[in-house]
Amino acid sequence: SATSLVEEAMLLANECTAQYLEHAHVAAAFRVHEQPSEQALYDAAALLRELNLIDKAQAKRICLADPFAMQKVLAAVKDTAEEYFVTSLLLKAQSKALYMPYNQGHFALGATAYCHFTSPIRRYPDVVVHRALKACLCGRPFVVSGVARQDQPARLAQICRMASEKERAAEGAARASQRIKMAQYYQQKIGEKSMATVTSCERFGVFVMLDASYAQALIPMKLLGEEWFDFDEPHMMLRSQSGDCTLRPGVRVCVQVHSVQVSQGKIDVALVCD
Repeated sequence: SATSLVEEAMLLANECTAQYLEHAHVAAAFRVHEQPSEQALYDAAALLRELNLIDKAQAKRICLADPFAMQKVLAAVKDTAEEYFVTSLLLKAQSKALYMPYNQGHFALGATAYCHFTSPIRRYPDVVVHRALKACLCGRPFVVSGVARQDQPARLAQICRMASEKERAAEGAARASQRIKMAQYYQQKIGEKSMATVTSCERFGVFVMLDASYAQALIPMKLLGEEWFDFDEPHMMLRSQSGDCTLRPGVRVCVQVHSVQVSQGKIDVALVCD
């Protein structure tokens, strides 16, 4: 599609800019995504293998930190019930992307160098990259305004660190506001039934994604019905003692909106048994 072509062009522009700055030995605000830990990758691959979402060969490639293997898995589950779970699992296994004044590559994109450059400029690191690039093209050193030459490296590192911190804060605020708005919406829908997909299981209940809105909701243990459920932590699933019901990521369930706490952005639903 046209959108995909534009996105690919933007990614290529970001990579080319970062490579140009690195080859010119110019410090800027590189977007760095380090390789995940071996244990995190092993745990993620083992769970995906247990759920029959990948085969042995794919699991081995994921354990070897092959970003293209992960992209292939994500493409395979796109638009399926398992998409949210697999995406979340692989994201949790990876380290957080951040800004650094020097290049260390971008693991998730499989890029040797990456930065945020493309227009429209949406972040301060984009501005830093544009200024560094302009200085390089003009044949002069890139300097942060109002900072002594000997303090330039420390100041640029501080800018990158602050940009990373503010980005995480903004993402957290966005998620919190979305949860609150969803809770407000479902405050008027107490008692309504909806189909949902299990996204994760915990000792205290089951998280589901509601079909109609993609909102996240929780089925607390007390709302799973009369039967007792045991938590199988290695396989991230809940099993009823009778063995008639197993809840794990990707399973489709019918739920009923039970209660809402708007200030906490919390939606509790009850499992509806046939």
